[in-house]
Amino acid sequence: MKEDILEQLVDDYLHAKGYFTQHNLKFRPRSDHPEFDRLQDSNHSDIDVVGYHPLRSGVDRVWVVSCKSWQAGFDTRAKLSEITNNKIRSGRESWRFFRELVQPKWSEAFCAAVERASGQHEFTYFTAVTRIKGDPALWERHKPFCTALSGNPIRLLSLEQMVSELSADMSTTVVPSQLGRTIQLLRASGATVGWPVVELPNNGLEPAARSNRGAPRLSARSLGRPTGGKSRIEVMMAELQIFYQLFLYTPEDSRFVFKIRVCPDVEQAHGRHEPTAVISSASLEPLTLCLRELGVTGYSRWPDEVGDAVSALLTPKLEYHECPPDEVVASLGSRPLSRVAHVTLIAADTSMTEMKRRIACLRAKAPRSVVIEEPA
Repeated sequence: MKEDILEQLVDDYLHAKGYFTQHNLKFRPRSDHPEFDRLQDSNHSDIDVVGYHPLRSGVDRVWVVSCKSWQAGFDTRAKLSEITNNKIRSGRESWRFFRELVQPKWSEAFCAAVERASGQHEFTYFTAVTRIKGDPALWERHKPFCTALSGNPIRLLSLEQMVSELSADMSTTVVPSQLGRTIQLLRASGATVGWPVVELPNNGLEPAARSNRGAPRLSARSLGRPTGGKSRIEVMMAELQIFYQLFLYTPEDSRFVFKIRVCPDVEQAHGRHEPTAVISSASLEPLTLCLRELGVTGYSRWPDEVGDAVSALLTPKLEYHECPPDEVVASLGSRPLSRVAHVTLIAADTSMTEMKRRIACLRAKAPRSVVIEEPA
């Protein structure tokens, strides 16, 4: 077990994605740097986790993760303000928590340490946090940070995001990571493991706050909800008798733009989590046809009152909101999903027999750019 539980979870997450990892990689400014200060720079800082994937290339081959397990979460706007104004937090100047992003001598040392460990200067820099508050883009696109890391991409990674991503592709086959195995055991016990907050890219009709999953939240107006009113259907998921969850995401296989895992609710699937079908699309255009034929009626999300990510994992309270397929596709066309986000769509009042019939109809109508796989 690593010193920090979030660091342990990040390690498991990277292993599940095929990365080899190294921990506590030390770095400090070189002593001959023009701005080296013996009093300030003699002690090493360390990189929490470095992941290396031998089958990937470019910035995806090396992931460098700094873990910030603050229980209050990570407020992007507040953190930037603290760093800019050099505020004191927990007895330290705020910039010291992110020295590799702020001071050039530390940035240089950080990048050099990553290159020594991985053999390349290209990498993706992640800050792993318990929960993201505010717009991740404020942090990820902050120009001084991007310059400090020589243009290498910067990302925020939440606990919920890690759990959700592993959950989406998980079957009953025993997995090697402790985090993945914990999810499987919770499911085996009958618990409903937390699926992600359902977030769709905003279609530009209304500014939307960013969620802790990294994608903008669906606004009331973009869903056809009267401003200040309630959605046309807003009930707890438990009130749905039978339904299907369709997990729409961007796969790492560059051949496809979207994949949809079509999964029955656990009750009618008798506790099994294998999908009825996996549908892949090489472009956005056929997606409306797919979602219409599959009978998508809305999306699900965590209500705002849910607390921290760990509590949500153990005691989820999912809501269901009506949303037609056309609006889903319009939102995705406006702002595509990233590789680390996915949307949970719902086909309400849909039995396994009915869904298989719909999949057969889709197979007959779908263009060649759509591939439908039905597990035996």
